[in-house]
Amino acid sequence: IDATDTSARQTVPTDSTPKSLAVTPDGGSVVVLTADNQLLLIGIVPGSEGQARAAIPTDNDSKSVAVSPDGGSVYVTNADGTVTVYQIVMIGGSAALAGESATYTHAFVKVGEITVGENPAGLAFDPSGSGLLLVVNSGARTVSFINASPAPVLVPAMLDLTPNTLNLDSNGKTVTAFLQFPDFLDPAGVDPASVRLEDVLAPDPDSGEV
Repeated sequence: IDATDTSARQTVPTDSTPKSLAVTPDGGSVVVLTADNQLLLIGIVPGSEGQARAAIPTDNDSKSVAVSPDGGSVYVTNADGTVTVYQIVMIGGSAALAGESATYTHAFVKVGEITVGENPAGLAFDPSGSGLLLVVNSGARTVSFINASPAPVLVPAMLDLTPNTLNLDSNGKTVTAFLQFPDFLDPAGVDPASVRLEDVLAPDPDSGEV
């Protein structure tokens, strides 16, 4: 809706009844939660209105949605007393109108779940920039305060190990690994020392090259 003259600019099909939405801080997309518990990312800038950029089922009786101030995360309240956290990740592809088949340009990646109070409903970020997310627990008659500082962004990457097989009788102590990132990511921005295999094994500090 054009707020200057209250005229409807466009109507976008979502294939199910929308029950909550939030606009990304850059104004380029809207995150929509539908009655059949689908989370949709839909373009709203001129020229992309109605283009579905990402979709994922929430696998829960979800109630409401909010987007983090940095636009990188989505928080969804669920009837089981939790808030699910998703990251919005660019993956390439081509968008299509919502409701049509598409190779999505973005993806929702589930990164965590936070336990709050009974039957959480609405939620909102503190506009002061504190990073606090406030959740209204209607069943418990309480408000939960969550420290929702920006999480590291997850990106898909290919891992190639050399050699492809390991000899347990070998005296070698290392293997060589190559990470291949999507074209949109600049490898120069990767800190090799931050890489972990299975969140445990760190690389040789003298071997990381970009």
